[in-house]
Amino acid sequence: MRNARWLLAALAALLSPAAAAQGLLAIDFRLEAGAQPGRGPPGPEITEIVITGERLRGSARGDAAPLYRLDERDVAAFGVGTIGELVEALAPQTRGAGPGAPVVLVNGQRIAGFAEVRELPAEAVERIDILPEEVALRYGYRADRRVVNLVLRPRFRAVTAEATAGAATGGGRRSGQAEVTVSRIGPEGRWNLYSRYRRAEALLESERDLEGGLGSLRTLLPRTEQATLGGSFTRTIARDVPATLTARLEASESEARIGAAPGAGNAGLGPVRRTFRSRSANLGLAANGPLGEWQWSFTGSADFSRSDTRTHLPDRPGRTPPDSTRSDFSLVDAQLLASGGLFPLPAGEAQATLTLDAGRTVQSSRALAAGAGERSRLTRGRALAQAAFDLPLTGPGFLGGAGRLAATFQVGVETLSDFGTLRRLGYGLRWAPSRRVSLSALVRDDDRAPNMPDLAAPPLLTPNIRLFDFSRGETADVERIDGGNPLLRPERRRSMRIAASIRPLAAHNLALTASYLKSRLTNPIGALPAPSAEIEAAFPERFVRAPDGRLLRIDARPVNFARADREELRWGFVFSRPLAASPLAGAPRTAGDREDLRGLIGERDRSGRLFLSLHHSWRLRERLLVRTGLPRLDLLGGSAGSRPRHELEAQAGFLRDGVGVRLDASWRSARAVTGIPRAGGGAGRLDFSSLARVDLQLFVDLGERPGLVERAPWLRGTRLTLSIGNLFKARQRVRDESGATPLGLQPAYLDPEGRTVRIVLRRLF
Repeated sequence: MRNARWLLAALAALLSPAAAAQGLLAIDFRLEAGAQPGRGPPGPEITEIVITGERLRGSARGDAAPLYRLDERDVAAFGVGTIGELVEALAPQTRGAGPGAPVVLVNGQRIAGFAEVRELPAEAVERIDILPEEVALRYGYRADRRVVNLVLRPRFRAVTAEATAGAATGGGRRSGQAEVTVSRIGPEGRWNLYSRYRRAEALLESERDLEGGLGSLRTLLPRTEQATLGGSFTRTIARDVPATLTARLEASESEARIGAAPGAGNAGLGPVRRTFRSRSANLGLAANGPLGEWQWSFTGSADFSRSDTRTHLPDRPGRTPPDSTRSDFSLVDAQLLASGGLFPLPAGEAQATLTLDAGRTVQSSRALAAGAGERSRLTRGRALAQAAFDLPLTGPGFLGGAGRLAATFQVGVETLSDFGTLRRLGYGLRWAPSRRVSLSALVRDDDRAPNMPDLAAPPLLTPNIRLFDFSRGETADVERIDGGNPLLRPERRRSMRIAASIRPLAAHNLALTASYLKSRLTNPIGALPAPSAEIEAAFPERFVRAPDGRLLRIDARPVNFARADREELRWGFVFSRPLAASPLAGAPRTAGDREDLRGLIGERDRSGRLFLSLHHSWRLRERLLVRTGLPRLDLLGGSAGSRPRHELEAQAGFLRDGVGVRLDASWRSARAVTGIPRAGGGAGRLDFSSLARVDLQLFVDLGERPGLVERAPWLRGTRLTLSIGNLFKARQRVRDESGATPLGLQPAYLDPEGRTVRIVLRRLF
């Protein structure tokens, strides 16, 4: 009997790492005085082994297992400086079924906004759980975005300084950045303050090998400057009620050259310059707490921004005042959410999430051109009531052999002062036959109103825009009108998603995912694409041509198309495994050093990491009906605006003894546009080559090199990074049937920068 008990204990110890990795098991050894099995002095005897469920600290609500989980060393292997950079690096893993960024939680709770944690050092992260789209329902979001749950360290303090210098290897576009962040996390709460300044030089056409360009009179990329100041403050304001206040100020400016002034003889006077200036402020508030057996959360935000665009003619006597536009935007929003159990079912308790949301948005604009003015103002009041339900159908308490099966249902009504009542509806099933396998199916039917900038942005006329005119098969320099379209109608999105997730080797963090998405958009909203015969037939009022047919002007403000249909299959895997570190790598040399390290970033895992990920998107169908009664455009079969059928995204990283390498690679398949008119008659085609891009990042944490630290103690906490974007200077090539490249589709227009190099010096004090 004793040997059997010890065998059970050994078995439990062997099983516990994988189970603990999923946050599922806690093993409790019940002991009483007695003799140990076999020989030896008397000791405690195991009389009972109790295996109980236990959630990891900071886990998200619900029983959905993470698609991927990253620990602190996985985070270190990415070599990023902030949580914002980390979430950006995880984009292939966090891409959901719908548009937009993933939902970000902190310690399983809603936050005032991503700005609350964006500038925190990546070292503050203890664990990241990437969860499926249906988890978003429990937090009041649409179920078309994946959820990223950031679990922060319970104790952390650091002052971070970072300096970056970069340039394009082809010349021009030098850039720099400086950033300072102060962060504290402790039992009493957390706070962080940050400031950042960025600058990048303009890139002129004369600095690239281009035919038929305007040289120093036109920029490929504008000069930019940006300054940001912000912070967040979290404290417990009542028992079990943490509250967070965030604030952010940002100012940015840019300047571009847009060609010579119109009129004969003006080319020698210098370029027309366009400046853009923006100022914005954001305040956010979030609070979470218990309400009996339920949980509640409140989030509120206030956003204010002003942007000015001015077009300056070259200096000359009697010049007219510059054309200008101004846009003011304000948004005040508050959301209250409550979630908890409704009633018991045989397989578990039915769960509900109730959401109330209200807000007010105002956008006003002014445009001045040639002494004439145009003003507009749009105000939108918004109210939303939404309910989401999670109903367990089978589970440990009922038909447990079938695994966990649950049904989800969401219904919502949104009222907008300018568009009336819009609806939200969603339903689906989620089945987990085991903890390592999960399947889900979800159907969504939503109405979505146009956003305010698409409706009310001021009109802006820009000359000398180079584009390829698919209607005539030639390159043209045209005037383009951008801005808002007050006649836009709401779009309706109906989608079905079927997804599967398998974690065959939980101990090695191997996860495979696959999803099939089918969607139909009615009245989809989009910018007017490049001119083609089909687009021009649907929107003839948007194009102005000369008597000989040359394109002179295009009105590119957004429009409603009739319908868009899409089918896509996406699959991928993520794998990581630990690598043993050298015994002395990064080890503090004295007790005092250990205490300093613990105060700075907590007790750190010093093992290395190897990680791999690959995701493949296969577009099965993508068709656009521009206007009822016209032929559909097959965007995978040769229509203008065609898309690549296949896309690959791969990541590979290696970290050991403080030295890391990361590769980010992407590949898009070749495509073609057919039926392009030719000057000599007949129809031609354009072939767009496949494109493979590789970004390389090399970094070394000098503080984890004991030999260096011994000779230069000030290097502790220092990291040096070399980043090479577009390592092989890959650019897409576009050729017609004769092998020639149209002037408007030259590689330098499609990717002006080419290869870039950045050096980053970062120090944690």
